[in-house]
Amino acid sequence: MAGMRDVRKNARLNEIAYQSYKDTVMQFLDTEQKPNAEIPTITWSSDAKEMMLDYLQTVENSMQTGCPMEEATDYASKAAGVAIRIAGILHMLWSGDAGKPISLDTAQKAIAAHTYFFSEKLKDMKQGEKESLQTVEKVKCKIKEIAAQKNAAVLPARCIQQKMKGAKGLKLMEDFEFAFEQLEENNILQFVKTGNKKLLYISPYFL
Repeated sequence: MAGMRDVRKNARLNEIAYQSYKDTVMQFLDTEQKPNAEIPTITWSSDAKEMMLDYLQTVENSMQTGCPMEEATDYASKAAGVAIRIAGILHMLWSGDAGKPISLDTAQKAIAAHTYFFSEKLKDMKQGEKESLQTVEKVKCKIKEIAAQKNAAVLPARCIQQKMKGAKGLKLMEDFEFAFEQLEENNILQFVKTGNKKLLYISPYFL
């Protein structure tokens, strides 16, 4: 059961892998620093370069309309640089020689590492979308409930905020306004701002 497990009995720590990792990192940290030296340019072996370019094209394509990263172009557009930097770091960790080209094996491992973080970002996005839809649904149900109780087709937005204050995902008025705008797109209501007044004109088809 989560929270009740004995970590010492269940943890799987590979001592050989741990020692190898430790030695590699310590060797890298002990590298002589040359602050006045010209920053080297690390090159790629031809096959490593082709593999990385293929991967970067896949990332680029993911931002097209209807594709997974369409709504996260700010993040995805920076992904190419991140993947390349991972390859450079791994190359220096393992070879310690900026004069050698990045190998195919290093490129493969860099892509594997970047793919993991990229997929985690996708999971977060999907979870966020799911929670957002759930929040909008909760607001929709509350609007219908209050409109029925008051027998009203127009409600102050503040009324919904007060009734749902503290609900998950609904802390600020901006959170409610996002939900109202989503419901407006679905023709459930019309969200009207006039000065300090914010009113919800509810569709009779919804009621």
